[in-house]
Amino acid sequence: MGAVPRARRRRSARAKSDGYAAYQEPERTIGRPRRGAPRWALLVLALWVALHLAWLLRALYPGPSSLSRRLPWNMFSTPRTTTTEIRAEGRTATGDAVEIPLLDYYRFARGATSQRGYATSRFLLSSGYREERRAFAQWLAAAMERGGQPLVEVVLTRYERGILNGRVRRRVIGRFPVASGSGSG
Repeated sequence: MGAVPRARRRRSARAKSDGYAAYQEPERTIGRPRRGAPRWALLVLALWVALHLAWLLRALYPGPSSLSRRLPWNMFSTPRTTTTEIRAEGRTATGDAVEIPLLDYYRFARGATSQRGYATSRFLLSSGYREERRAFAQWLAAAMERGGQPLVEVVLTRYERGILNGRVRRRVIGRFPVASGSGSG
């Protein structure tokens, strides 16, 4: 040890006395969680699993709709075998049929699909909602009138196309007479 300078020996001796140089981490068993952040990670993971189990049990619990719900992730839902399309047609004072361009009024799609807001509206797809449909027809007539085409009637139609057989079912949602100059912009 004569070749090592004296100052270096002193520093290492000081480090050993503080416990830094010769410190080695004790061995741990693999299954034992470490202290600190990993314990929080296990807690978060346990809460996440418990939450999903609670959703599953709530979805499977038979009872009124306020207690039992659909499965939250649509993993086990049956895919639909039909596609739905809503079309609007206007009638002029002379009786001519005019296609109302819904895609021009609803330019933005929902998510990564090609569905527009009116295509999934419960007011247009579910039974009832007569007044809401009438208001929608009034709004469409006002938009067409601003475009230079006054209408006297709006007909809303739902087309359901079967994916498996290609058959199309046409159902008139409603015929709504509209007054010229009606609706607000």
